[in-house]
Amino acid sequence: NEKTGRPIIARTPFIVYAGKDFLKNMKHMGFRTFDQWWSEDYDNLEGVRRIQRMLSQIKKISSQSIEKLHRMYDDMQPVLEHNYQLIKTLTPAKMHNKFK
Repeated sequence: NEKTGRPIIARTPFIVYAGKDFLKNMKHMGFRTFDQWWSEDYDNLEGVRRIQRMLSQIKKISSQSIEKLHRMYDDMQPVLEHNYQLIKTLTPAKMHNKFK
């Protein structure tokens, strides 16, 4: 959807509030996520527990120095570019076929 597509097109990292296993399904479609920079264990949770775990990760990320955040962002460039190139090729039919 546009809420996930927008950061991908903007080559921006994201934490996703969506249903359980959303990131798992994104990976199944070929997207890469940010589990090498922060924990994405929130993807296994639902409801309030999911939100709490996401907020915990956001707090950890936001407590980093600007210099560390810049280095992290620089390190993410291959993942961000991969996702950008992938989203440009996806069609509804291609996405549907990934889950058959």
